[in-house]
Amino acid sequence: SYARQVLEALRPEGIKNHVVTEFFWRAQPEYVQLLAETFENFNIEMSPETHDDELRALNGKPYTSDDFEASVELALDHGCRKFDVYFMTGLARQTRQSVEQTMDYAQRLAARFDSRLNMFVSPLAPFLDPGTVGFENAERFGYKILFRDLESHRQALLQPSWKYTLNYETDAMDRDQIVEATYDAALRLNRIKGEAGFIDEPTFAKIDARIRLALEVKREIDQIMLLPEDQREAELERIRHKVRDASADTICDGREIKWPVLRRNFNIFKIGWDVIFGPSIR
Repeated sequence: SYARQVLEALRPEGIKNHVVTEFFWRAQPEYVQLLAETFENFNIEMSPETHDDELRALNGKPYTSDDFEASVELALDHGCRKFDVYFMTGLARQTRQSVEQTMDYAQRLAARFDSRLNMFVSPLAPFLDPGTVGFENAERFGYKILFRDLESHRQALLQPSWKYTLNYETDAMDRDQIVEATYDAALRLNRIKGEAGFIDEPTFAKIDARIRLALEVKREIDQIMLLPEDQREAELERIRHKVRDASADTICDGREIKWPVLRRNFNIFKIGWDVIFGPSIR
């Protein structure tokens, strides 16, 4: 009832901006219809995280893959402009084989839907958040926490690779396995999107090269971290440019993660007015 009240109040405004809504459970037809009637340009994001219904439920998502697919179909049928989908690596009780099966599922999704479906895969990074249920009850939920205090988290953020920044392992994968599974999945998903025509050939080639460079840098860093401390800094400085190059748009193209913008609505004078005098709807 609250959502209906908000959307019905917005409808007379004739908002043309791209509006993004996140679904946390199966979308209902009447709600998606209301979105389509309210916004000329609406977009959706949803995080099923895995293909595995049991694993998804264990990690707090109360819907099945059938529910998820029905939500995608419903949204696209009602004119959704972009539907972002987020898969994850490093979930509790998730094995490397399970990650591979999630990419099999992504391939089936790419065959079923059009390029408005925009899929990503990433780890839970940089931290399993301190203060959350998973952090405070790690063993119960299948996590092993590596850093407990503020200083150890601060030091982790100074590490040369995101592998050494992760503050957790799981009951199914250690940090090395989480990192390897992430890059394997990223390579596979990039290929799936390229073969389905969701991204063009230059974008596919650029991301594929960046992921492979990131893997190469990761392995170099692992070797450097085995050196005595007084030798590490010089070796890390030697490859700093490679680390920088491997850190930008690594597992997807930067444009993929951005929402559409209506350029004609970018009014610098209106923005200046709102900054000085406060925002108004019209």
